[in-house]
Amino acid sequence: MSTPKSLAAYDDCLEQFERALASERGVAITLASSSEATRFVQRANAYRVLLRDRNKHVYEMGHAMHGLSPYDKFKIARDPDDDCRVLIKPYDQKIAKVEDL
Repeated sequence: MSTPKSLAAYDDCLEQFERALASERGVAITLASSSEATRFVQRANAYRVLLRDRNKHVYEMGHAMHGLSPYDKFKIARDPDDDCRVLIKPYDQKIAKVEDL
């Protein structure tokens, strides 16, 4: 099954990304089945692709949002401990030490 090409078809994805933006550590979404969780991950990623494409047309080359989505900072993944759960969390790496060379 292909994903819709209209941003209006992704209100559920928008809502969850906005919740993740408002949260320090992201959100966890539990769906009714493993297949629905897989589908949500696919749709959320497709939504970001559509936003990036739209922003190529909305923002001029050189603008900070040209070709980007405000939700690119998030990793969307299935919870390894629960097949029905999807995690939307900011990418983060803990840097142990930085030193000048």
